[in-house]
Amino acid sequence: MLIDDLYVLSPERVKSVFAEDVATYFDANEIYYVPNFSVIGKTETQYTYDFVIQRTKNNPSRFCRAINHLNTNQRDLALFNWLDTQDKRQDDSRMIIIYNDENTVKDEVLRGFANYDVPAVPFSERQKPEYLQLFRDVA
Repeated sequence: MLIDDLYVLSPERVKSVFAEDVATYFDANEIYYVPNFSVIGKTETQYTYDFVIQRTKNNPSRFCRAINHLNTNQRDLALFNWLDTQDKRQDDSRMIIIYNDENTVKDEVLRGFANYDVPAVPFSERQKPEYLQLFRDVA
């Protein structure tokens, strides 16, 4: 293994590659977004969402997180970030999680998102109509 291989396999690089895959999916489906959108929370911490899809006539603003390895810690961090920025967002905005389901994800992690009414989209199922409509402007 070469030193360059370690860079390619670093956690930040793998996360970036997954976010690029999500961006490619959005582009291919004409889903228009702002990448790397930052919001400062009540704790005065800056949080960056991977994508924000603007509010339309039929949908609220959608803040999207692309998570390569979804686990309890990632879930809790995403939910805390969402709650901490609540005062800085429009009331009807929502968060959507897009996760790499090639990696094992426990049901309890997904239930935690469901308990907060946060859709969690498995990337392998992203073309299903019920998931695609989360991102598109449909009535």
